[in-house]
Amino acid sequence: MANVTIKDISDYTKISVSTISRALNNPKAVSDKKRQIINEAVEQLGYVPNYFASNLKSKTNHNIGFIVNDVQNPFFNRLIRSIEKNLDTRFRLFINFGLGDDERIDAKIHNFLGNSMSAIMFSPNNYNPDTARLLSRQGVYILQLFTKQYDEFDSIVVDDYYGAYLAARRLLYSGHRRIMLIGFDNAIWQTRVDGFKKAHEDFGLTVEDASLFAMGDKEFITDKICTRLLAFSPTAVITVSDTIGFNTVKAVQKLSLKIPDDISIIQYDDTSWADLLNITAIGHPIDVLGKMIADALIKGLRDGAQHKPVFKKIDPIVLERESIRDRK
Repeated sequence: MANVTIKDISDYTKISVSTISRALNNPKAVSDKKRQIINEAVEQLGYVPNYFASNLKSKTNHNIGFIVNDVQNPFFNRLIRSIEKNLDTRFRLFINFGLGDDERIDAKIHNFLGNSMSAIMFSPNNYNPDTARLLSRQGVYILQLFTKQYDEFDSIVVDDYYGAYLAARRLLYSGHRRIMLIGFDNAIWQTRVDGFKKAHEDFGLTVEDASLFAMGDKEFITDKICTRLLAFSPTAVITVSDTIGFNTVKAVQKLSLKIPDDISIIQYDDTSWADLLNITAIGHPIDVLGKMIADALIKGLRDGAQHKPVFKKIDPIVLERESIRDRK
């Protein structure tokens, strides 16, 4: 059976093609009565809009590609929902999940460019001049999220320096002096290390190299964390990312340690499991972040290349729960 077209809906409802098109793309431009008739026809006939065909015809679109580096992190699922909630029906968000290494990111950018995207969001690890030239020539709106590597494109980041500072300071105020920071060796690791060190400096303390544990891959995470916990014997741990935090809790259980009696934990990035286990977390206001991203996309697509790059930063917050023991 051939695909149902707007012309088929017009023949079925006796409403003009132009009115039906307006109803589908801008419902408020059509009367309630006609909109109801059109919606019922769409459902009865099984009409599915061909967005790519309409994009080719109009030479413009509102297709947005979002490259999500950490497919396992539920933070991104919540963020995607928030972004979609703040975008109207003209915008279509396409998600490409994958690992966060530069080679894969570049491949996914090329894939999006070949599929009629007007905007691309991604978290770059490093500056790549070839990627910069490619994106600049395409006339595509680019939005960097969480890391800023390209000065020529807009960026929205969370203040990871301040987040790590807050986490370390919270533990230091509770009397902890052997605190371990655990994360992945990526573009924002050093920023978090700097915040971690600054909190110690404010207490007149120096950070030991052994307290900083950055993993280069995701193999045997729990066992690696067990080994480092045994070697350093921290009284508290700051875990960076959902994957690190979850595996740290598993490592603590594997070592027969109790939270917070034997070891205190702060999870950087709030998650449902952290909330369930009463783990204190460094969180981000998802609704605020989602609206900020949606507003940037709307403005960026409207203005095109005729604006100076915008840099925005959001402060994280401490979500106090019951995973920290006072050691004073």
